[in-house]
Amino acid sequence: YDIPTMRSFFDGWKQMNEIYEGHAMFSVMFESFPRQGVRAKKDDATAYPWRQGSDHFLMMEAGSKDHTNAEIYDQFLSQYQDAWIESSGYGRLQQYINYGHGSKDPPEALYGYEPWRLERLRALKEELDPERSFNAYQPFVKYLSA
Repeated sequence: YDIPTMRSFFDGWKQMNEIYEGHAMFSVMFESFPRQGVRAKKDDATAYPWRQGSDHFLMMEAGSKDHTNAEIYDQFLSQYQDAWIESSGYGRLQQYINYGHGSKDPPEALYGYEPWRLERLRALKEELDPERSFNAYQPFVKYLSA
């Protein structure tokens, strides 16, 4: 983790919690965990994209009672998402699927930037979910309205 980015983030996090106290709550979670099992598989064995990288995950979120200031909260989180990406050493957004921001982030950030990964997932989706029942959370297939 980049210390100046962390310091700036926590200063901003504290300020946002103070400004919006009682209306919103800002939270952050850092995760680091052993990766030897994930790295033991070949990179192309599954569609999981971050086998050889992303040793640390960061989740930032804002929870509020209403959506009055949602744009302000989103701007704050997006600003720091960009700062973390810039200081991460990865050069681009790499996300764990449960932490994605579906309205902003490209599917490649969640599922991998190599085209074959999304192609493989989309083929499986078509085979296993032809009725399109499961497409609400972090969709990687865009359907046209019927």
